[in-house]
Amino acid sequence: ELFRSISERMAEIVNTIGADYIAAPEARGWGIAGAVSLLTGKPLLMIRKAGKLPQSANIVTVEYGTAY
Repeated sequence: ELFRSISERMAEIVNTIGADYIAAPEARGWGIAGAVSLLTGKPLLMIRKAGKLPQSANIVTVEYGTAY
């Protein structure tokens, strides 16, 4: 119930400020950010610190930069 309340309140804030994306820093933020992304319909950006990707991460060059 608490998780739902927090997610819904954060979704209200995101919609109020007109954010285009939900950015989630590190793994701790991914859970709540995923719920907010789902509630708002906004894309989720999962952000990691440099050097924190798994050893087996695939690096792919895409049109606008590099994707991991």
